Amino acid sequence: EFIMDIEKYKEELKEYYKESIKKVISGEAEGIEFKTWLAPDTVRDICEELGLTYKDEFDCNGWIWDFWDQYEYNGESYTLAGTGYYGSMAFSKNESI
Repeated sequence: EFIMDIEKYKEELKEYYKESIKKVISGEAEGIEFKTWLAPDTVRDICEELGLTYKDEFDCNGWIWDFWDQYEYNGESYTLAGTGYYGSMAFSKNESI
């Protein structure tokens, strides 16, 4: 029963991430900070489900596992950045150069 609760929570969390990322790519929000943790590959799946293209430019610094994942959507660039040590991440639109 406890495992079922965890799986239900994970599905609710995935939906929260999905709706939040939709707000960023629609322009409703510049970015969103997540204080809850989903694995970056799970967030990558959500982004790809929403039509974002993963740019295969994963970068991390190693020691506290700060990471940066790059995406494109409708000609715009976005970043998923976070820290594995602290368990937080953010999704935001990149500034145009």
